[in-house]
Amino acid sequence: MKCNVKLVYNNLRYKVLSIGGDKYILDLGGSSLWRMIFPLLYWIVPMKAYIVTDDELLEKKLPPIQKKKV
Repeated sequence: MKCNVKLVYNNLRYKVLSIGGDKYILDLGGSSLWRMIFPLLYWIVPMKAYIVTDDELLEKKLPPIQKKKV
């Protein structure tokens, strides 16, 4: 199963997953003390994902990122 992951503009808590033809928003949860103390155990805990039915709303939150020349 192939999956594409995209970042949400100016928001580190959420990511957009594209699996097959469906799109999901993955909630990574807020930062907590347990996450800092036990980062490996936090990866095992399931995270919530919500299916997105409105693609236009999703495109507003994922603007194209412009690369800067350095």
